[in-house]
Amino acid sequence: TMEVEVSKEIVGGDIDTKSTTASAGDTVTFKLTASVTGSKEVPLTEYTIHDNLSDSFRDPAVTEVMVGSTKLQEGTDYTVDKTNLSDIQISLSESYLKAAKEGTNDFYASSDVTVTLTAVLKDTAVSGNTTTANSNSDRLTYTNTYGQTEKSGGTVYVYTFDLPVFKYDGTTTDKTGLGNATFELKTKEGTLIDTKTTDSSGNVTFAKLAAGTYKVKETVAPAGYNLNSSEYTVVIST
Repeated sequence: TMEVEVSKEIVGGDIDTKSTTASAGDTVTFKLTASVTGSKEVPLTEYTIHDNLSDSFRDPAVTEVMVGSTKLQEGTDYTVDKTNLSDIQISLSESYLKAAKEGTNDFYASSDVTVTLTAVLKDTAVSGNTTTANSNSDRLTYTNTYGQTEKSGGTVYVYTFDLPVFKYDGTTTDKTGLGNATFELKTKEGTLIDTKTTDSSGNVTFAKLAAGTYKVKETVAPAGYNLNSSEYTVVIST
């Protein structure tokens, strides 16, 4: 018999299959894969893929469940329980497992169950390229006549970054910060992302950004100062 395996990956990530960067509000797509186990002779009475979503994510949605190359139907073939976001449960239904035992579906002849799950990165996510706070892991439980077995899967990570801007008086050696300077943050294509104004110490932060190329430009100067007409290109690398 084959070893039962559980794994997790990120679909369309900009780093690799185990990690990606995202901005707050971005939808991240996760793929959970678990081996088919059991047989008609020793049938399963329960098969549940568990997704452990950290508190950095919201609005999880299970968009697809596949057994081999067959797409399953929610409600009929499987159920989704999102009561607890740190233990989202995608369970094959009683009727589906009964049909597997009777051989009227090809569950036991398949190799893998694949779940596609999306979630949105919250603006309370933790910034930085080493954080483990914005993580997501999975596991599998399955039950037969011998009891329940649990298998742990993999963990994947989402990173997000902050872009600080400091506006100061260029005539002072101690770089005196200037409040009330307004800056625009745009994509490299020129789409406006956000507009923010510096605080009394001259600081402002554009928070929770994915890796990429951005443009920053001052649009309103503090009273008594000239506008800095330069547009700055900032690259946040993965």
